[in-house]
Amino acid sequence: MDRPALITSPHLPDARPCTNSWRRCCHLAALKDEVNGVLVTVPPAKGMEVLREAVQVGRRNVWIQQQGDSPEELALARQLGLNVVSGKCILMYATPVRSFHKWHRGFNKLVGKL
Repeated sequence: MDRPALITSPHLPDARPCTNSWRRCCHLAALKDEVNGVLVTVPPAKGMEVLREAVQVGRRNVWIQQQGDSPEELALARQLGLNVVSGKCILMYATPVRSFHKWHRGFNKLVGKL
């Protein structure tokens, strides 16, 4: 399924409405076979929990948002055998690329960093 999913904390109230293109849930297990990868945008300690949950539900493709990783989290990802992207901003790669990220992406292409 191409529709993105947003995993929110089961402990925090969520007053923001979802757009029609996003599905909101509290755990990866609730998505079953709807996604094939996980974007981690939480602090590293919480991210380690997300990595473990990803393995439990059979998801091996993980993107850890730039500046949201730690050496311990990356070590755990390797230990769990995950395919990980880290040290990169998802907003530079997920389409549509907009705002400042569009300019930054174009610059990185120009200088050969993308």
